[in-house]
Amino acid sequence: MSGLHKKIKTFLLAVLMALPATVYAQTVEYSSRVVDAETGEPLPMATVQGAAESTVTNIEGLFSVKADAGDVLKISYIGYKSVSIKASDIKTRIRLKPADIQLKEVEVSPFTPTLEKIIKKSVKTLQKHHRKRANFLYRQTTEVDGTTSSMVEAFFNAYSTYNVYDMQLITGRYSENDKSPDKSFSHISNLYPLSQILLVSERSMPRFFGSRLMPIFKNYKKYFETDYDIIDDGERKVYSIRFMPHDNLPWAVFDGKVYVDAASLKLLRAEGRMRNVKIKTGYEIAESDTLPADLRFTVNFKEDSKAGEVEYVFVVAEYENTEHKIAFSSILYNVGKRNVGKAIRADYKKDLRLQIDEIGYDRDFWRDNEIVKRTAVEEEIMRKKELSEIERY
Repeated sequence: MSGLHKKIKTFLLAVLMALPATVYAQTVEYSSRVVDAETGEPLPMATVQGAAESTVTNIEGLFSVKADAGDVLKISYIGYKSVSIKASDIKTRIRLKPADIQLKEVEVSPFTPTLEKIIKKSVKTLQKHHRKRANFLYRQTTEVDGTTSSMVEAFFNAYSTYNVYDMQLITGRYSENDKSPDKSFSHISNLYPLSQILLVSERSMPRFFGSRLMPIFKNYKKYFETDYDIIDDGERKVYSIRFMPHDNLPWAVFDGKVYVDAASLKLLRAEGRMRNVKIKTGYEIAESDTLPADLRFTVNFKEDSKAGEVEYVFVVAEYENTEHKIAFSSILYNVGKRNVGKAIRADYKKDLRLQIDEIGYDRDFWRDNEIVKRTAVEEEIMRKKELSEIERY
């Protein structure tokens, strides 16, 4: 065999040996549903962290994420024990076990000094990283009398350290059945500002967007009673701090829990209700009805971020008008510096969908930027949107 033939044979053998590894390393999409191991109930907004791509579960506990077969995905949810699974081993359901709650007697010192350290550390982090911004996916779904009627998707740019605010619109789209024959929009106008959360403040009396009072600030004892539990999720201990607002406060006020890493004193999550909430509904903001609403929300923070970055804000609200019961849910999910376009300042006094119309609609863009898995109903709503756009052009 000549030297040339030997070189060709060696080259072909090397290529053949490399093929299985190349095929194995191909990135594919993996899907599953995250549920409570004891009840079987879905866990919405569980974090799914991969080597190259991360996401959260939707309201039905479902997620899809692109990964190599050998990548390890970490699925976590505050109050539950996290699991790590190789992508190729993912089944149709991933079960998370509730974390253990310890007796508070193991804490021999009063908790107030610890809470004050938590607040001091959080304020210091905010001061250091207060200019940090990120892009966010926003998805809002509305139900009328139990039937999903409309959907809005958009991307915003906003400040992202502990607080989400100054939301600037990048692009968006909304379902066709959001418009009635007379071209007016139904039921809702601008609900995205409800995702703007000021959880941490340097001020002694923080008031923000409709005078919403949140708990992480120096003078919290003037407005809240507190209690706490200690949760052990198998990896760490977590403080579950209950903030109970005083009676007769005139503002919309937080009533819920804040979760904090007991070792680092880093904020992990806040969840609860806002008391005394009223929202405006209708097409023209100035002419909208102001109605009382039941508003619940969750704010999750990126655990791998030293800047205390918000991972997502999840909002659920319900209200009734004279004819219907309306409910909506929204997710505002941090996509970091993902290139989704140039931001312009959003006008919360002008209907978001009118602002989206001014930007225009790009079908190809939305095919590539789902990020958080849509439910089957949401997919059908947007499929009709796609069909209407095709017919239009």
